[in-house]
Amino acid sequence: GNSAGLSSQRKKVTILFADVRGFTNFSEQSSPEQIASFLNQYFEKMIEAIFNNHGHLNKFMGDGLMALFGALRDDEFQEEHAVQAAIDMRTALAALKSGWAASEDAAERTISLLEIGIGINTGLAVVGNIGSKKRMEYTAIGDAVNLASRLEQCTRDYPDVDILVSEYTYVATRSRFPFQPAAEIAVKGKSEKIRTYTVGGISP
Repeated sequence: GNSAGLSSQRKKVTILFADVRGFTNFSEQSSPEQIASFLNQYFEKMIEAIFNNHGHLNKFMGDGLMALFGALRDDEFQEEHAVQAAIDMRTALAALKSGWAASEDAAERTISLLEIGIGINTGLAVVGNIGSKKRMEYTAIGDAVNLASRLEQCTRDYPDVDILVSEYTYVATRSRFPFQPAAEIAVKGKSEKIRTYTVGGISP
């Protein structure tokens, strides 16, 4: 079809990366069936939160995912939609966890201790179909994407922070959400550190 011919273009997008913390530990103690069941329950709720906020699921990476806002169609509220999606993901995970915590099943009780880390950044990226004739994937590439991924990884260093938002996303959404300043993060190729913000706290 013609879709494989979609040219890539440079545009402003908001990128969200989410990853499960403690997943390796759970995987070592669980059967493949338990892992598959968990991932399906988890991803279903996470994807719902992304779609409900006009996001586009870009790809799964093991227990992680990448979502784009403002990529497939222009969205002047893309930053707000991405931050709201992250908050909705947090809420959905809390509901899943309380269900697992009450389970008779030891594996489900173990999984109820999991946390997620979410990184969000806004910037210019090259968006379009990347790949080979056999398999094209609609995605975004560039420094803006790398920074979102880096922010998600940085949540590991701050036990009380599950969502990290770059200053670029923050500026567009600061009147809408209860942000608190978080860490300043060094980024390869940039002399100045990037200011980051978190939104709300992890509810106990």
